[in-house]
Amino acid sequence: MTLFLWTLVLWLIQSLPVWGYFNLLGVEPNLLLIYLVILAFRKGWKTGLALGIGMGLLIDMSSHTMFINLITFPLIGVLVGVTKNHIFKNELLLNICWVAGATLLYRFIYTYFMAVIFDQTVMVLSIKLIRLLMLHGLLTGVLWFFIPAPDEKEN
Repeated sequence: MTLFLWTLVLWLIQSLPVWGYFNLLGVEPNLLLIYLVILAFRKGWKTGLALGIGMGLLIDMSSHTMFINLITFPLIGVLVGVTKNHIFKNELLLNICWVAGATLLYRFIYTYFMAVIFDQTVMVLSIKLIRLLMLHGLLTGVLWFFIPAPDEKEN
């Protein structure tokens, strides 16, 4: 229950109009994506799927992106969560790498949908994407310390 409460809190912070003024390096971080990757990596694919569906619905309802996030967030949650028992999950560097990979996958799928469905062209690889990866890595390092590690008896 607290996972969904924190999801709502992060979504409210991210959807506030003043959030656009807090951009760092010229980009706005996706707090929900970072939170999803860390939790899916620590708790598994079922948690990643459930949170991904909830986050995707919240973002799509508030941004009118027509189910792009509803497809992308659960996919990322499952892909990251499947590795739960195969990789040492309490390693900060691995979390940062997963967040970078999830950010690239999210931007690729988002760009593809925008180009195909809405006939809009968006640059996939740009300086802003590199800045976004740097910022997501920094925020992962910060959020990683606030999200409690799972107990070993859960495995």
